Amino acid sequence: MDERTWPLLPGSPEGRFILKLTIGADGLVEDIETESSPELKEAAERYAVMIRDWVFRPGEIGDRPVRSQLSLEFEIGTPPASDEAAPGGSSPGFH
Repeated sequence: MDERTWPLLPGSPEGRFILKLTIGADGLVEDIETESSPELKEAAERYAVMIRDWVFRPGEIGDRPVRSQLSLEFEIGTPPASDEAAPGGSSPGFH
């Protein structure tokens, strides 16, 4: 996913939050729980709305798709200047 499509959160404090997803055997997101500080609650909820439409490859036991859980951690903040970008071309601030 292109980081330009992430929600813009002007004025949001810097920090991290976690989204805990329940993925159905069909790969669709069934539930999302947010774990964040009160200051990042709005940001976590905006990301949850966007992620709810994602489709995942479901977990498997043997050859059978099963319901599974996935935790995603996000970091909100100002990315470093381009000359300070992480080696290997990875996008800073996205995990």
